[in-house]
Amino acid sequence: WAAIQKFVKKLISDDSAPLIIRAPTGSGKSLIFYTCTALMKILKPDLNDTFAFITFPTRALNSQQFSEMVRFFYFLNKEGIEISLGMYMGQTGPAAMKPLDPSAYSDGDQIGLIESCPECSCKKIIVKKPHSERMLPVCQDCKAEFSNIFLSNKETQLFCPNVLIGTPDKIVNALTHDVYSHTVFGAPSVK
Repeated sequence: WAAIQKFVKKLISDDSAPLIIRAPTGSGKSLIFYTCTALMKILKPDLNDTFAFITFPTRALNSQQFSEMVRFFYFLNKEGIEISLGMYMGQTGPAAMKPLDPSAYSDGDQIGLIESCPECSCKKIIVKKPHSERMLPVCQDCKAEFSNIFLSNKETQLFCPNVLIGTPDKIVNALTHDVYSHTVFGAPSVK
């Protein structure tokens, strides 16, 4: 609660200095990240494109937090707070999960990245492909669509969701030297 209050004070006074939160595992730091991103969108409605990067040290933790934030963001959007979320992780190496690339999925393919539907708790989230660059997550049972969720690096680069969860190396590479074929999270890039 103290960290959230401090964040709100910084936000209102346009203090952009970093806010560092040191707390042990399981102490509720994730709730602070979730709440602060929602508060940014509410208190600074002119924010567009990507305004928050949330990163965790492992791919597994990034995936878990992403799935939890999908649920949180789903209900924020249902209440009229339009906020979007994107996943951004490196995808190389033998231990990497199946690439989340729109070209690798067809309508009806199941996605494992979202644990369950926030609306009905169904465990089967499938892909709807409105066009070749987009993988729209949809609940197979209740047909809830998660249009504010971007699953692939390609989509995240193309649509610039408000909040991005990703591995530190992928984010740093994208912001410094990795990709020149797109804007970098809302800002033009030049090789």
